[in-house]
Amino acid sequence: MYEIQIVIAIILCFIILAGLFRYLAGNLKSRNRLKNLSNPIRTLSEQEKKYLAPHLNINNLSLVSDNVYQLDNTRIIFSILKLQGTSQVTLRVDGLTVIFPYPLEDVLEDENTIEFVVTKVGFSLSAMAISVNEESFLEPNMTLWDSHPEARVQGTRSESKTEYRYRHSEAFYGWGASYFLLALIFCFVATFMEDPLWFTLFMSLSGIATLLMLFKVILQKIKLSSVREVKRIRGKFIALPARSLANAGIFIFGFFVGINYPITIIKEKLAAKKDDESDELSEMFGETVEAEVIFNEQKKRYTAVTLADKVSIDEIYQDHTPRPKVRLVLYSVIAIIFAIALNIHTPSLSENIAYVDHHFLKLNHKTFMQPDELLKSPIQMGDIIQFKDVDNLDVELEKVGKYRTDRVNDDVIRLLATERLQLPKIPEVLTTLAQGSFFKTDQQRHFLRSIYLSWREPAFNDIEKQKKNMEEDRAILFNYAGSPLVVKILNANELVALLDKACQESVISCDRLYQELTEIYATPQNLFFAGLYQQYKDKKLPVEEFRKQLQNKRFLIMKESAARLISRVRNWAESNISNKQRVDNIENLHKNRGGVIIQKVDILDKIVPHNFYNSVFENIQKAQSAKGTISGVVSSVSSTAKGTLKINLIEPNETQSRISLAVLFGDILILLVFLMVLISYIFPVRYPKSKQTSGQLVS
Repeated sequence: MYEIQIVIAIILCFIILAGLFRYLAGNLKSRNRLKNLSNPIRTLSEQEKKYLAPHLNINNLSLVSDNVYQLDNTRIIFSILKLQGTSQVTLRVDGLTVIFPYPLEDVLEDENTIEFVVTKVGFSLSAMAISVNEESFLEPNMTLWDSHPEARVQGTRSESKTEYRYRHSEAFYGWGASYFLLALIFCFVATFMEDPLWFTLFMSLSGIATLLMLFKVILQKIKLSSVREVKRIRGKFIALPARSLANAGIFIFGFFVGINYPITIIKEKLAAKKDDESDELSEMFGETVEAEVIFNEQKKRYTAVTLADKVSIDEIYQDHTPRPKVRLVLYSVIAIIFAIALNIHTPSLSENIAYVDHHFLKLNHKTFMQPDELLKSPIQMGDIIQFKDVDNLDVELEKVGKYRTDRVNDDVIRLLATERLQLPKIPEVLTTLAQGSFFKTDQQRHFLRSIYLSWREPAFNDIEKQKKNMEEDRAILFNYAGSPLVVKILNANELVALLDKACQESVISCDRLYQELTEIYATPQNLFFAGLYQQYKDKKLPVEEFRKQLQNKRFLIMKESAARLISRVRNWAESNISNKQRVDNIENLHKNRGGVIIQKVDILDKIVPHNFYNSVFENIQKAQSAKGTISGVVSSVSSTAKGTLKINLIEPNETQSRISLAVLFGDILILLVFLMVLISYIFPVRYPKSKQTSGQLVS
């Protein structure tokens, strides 16, 4: 089943990649053909260029040349690429990517003759039709715009403080964001470069991208800083429909006041009349309107700050200040993603600083050779510790797992403790019982059947005795196939002495234990060996009677029962030991033992390798009796609430130092950029005092 899923996944990936390759190959083929066209049939007239300009503006296109080319007998094909549930649609004619300005798409037939010009946006080329089947776009557009298509300027003024701040808030510094993203990508890649040459290369690229980011941001701020001219224009308000260049399956609209003023409607409130009669822009389509506009260099369009008798920007923001929300979100998303990517698998901030300090900065730091020097002289980040053959080590415990059990922390040791972690004192008798070797047996083999038959009372002519023997036979023999082993314990009385002594030293009563041992012993076979079967076959055997039987020198018991007795006593002893250890642990965990706590990855495990099969107290005992070498660079120093000095160490490592340098550079860049964006969001840009005006129009 798993293999079938893999095969299906591979086939689906192949189909997706094949479709993507075909789509991209079609785009590349179209671009190459448009780039190398020849034999134009004519050139665009000035009138055609004038009325084509609005259609170009909608998708930010520009003419490559004035040449007009023709395609004959062509069909329109929709090239579709489906990715993650969305479809990217491109219109193609004879393999060329084509755009149809309003209203030429309405006159398409099965086979078409198309005249087109070549347009570009960035590095992408596309064909824009100007005539389909001898129907030109020119005449419908001339009718749309009337005989006087241009909007006329009624007057000018300087933008107001609110308009100035709004314009700044809408700038999201796209180039700055791109270089910021690129710098962080190079920085992230550098963390995987173990070779110094490659590391230096990617960090240099990250630095260059950072400088370019700063340059672009500062340059754009300078361009934005000047107070702009607001034009009041009058012209026909038109909404031109067009297919999106990025996805021909989506229709977009370009808004114009006159053919020469493409505008951006910046707020939905601009479409609402002051008396709230309507909020539809469509009511104004085709009407002559007045608008106040500011030119936007980035979009190559005008931003409408007022439109007809609609609400102005000043009125929209009369109760609050425009803020750069888009910019804050854009930069914050980039910052958060790379802050997680850079730091998720790297050491802490203090450790990264210590790595960089030790390997690159190489500041003057002290070297400590003896543990007692740590308490005599102040220690700081970057200092070096080199202790050899350190004894008198102590450990720290930690709670782990679902049941919060104690475990020795392999990453921590304690030096110069005023009081060592005390190991619990386990009574020797509990240790003896926990080992389970307290019974001695003879070496002879005894069998139940032979012992029973030899001990059974004869009953040749006595009917009552025969009935009693038959009842005993069923109770004692019929539960077993064959003849099981019986053991003779030579020192059963010693178990009583051990248990009595353990019960005096243990915190748990032995009454329940004796009751359980009695129940284990009280089988028909064992009662028969003790001569108690007839007396206790129908009632419980008293505990005192069981203790009395253990005093017998001849203590016969089924081998199976003896094993159960040993197992129960051993478990009881182990439980007592565990409980006593747990209590001592809790008491010692909270003691103020003073000294110095040193933390470093696997610092204890390198001195005393951890053994998971040992108990926590065996590991403590091994660590406290060991000697070891402790070395490293101090990454942080602190004091606990009880005055214990706490030192974190790192192991000097050139590769890790380079990784830490890249992480720190990325973190600093993220922090600075995020603070800059946040400050610009909290504190609005200042309007130049020398430019403050009344906002009145100048004809």
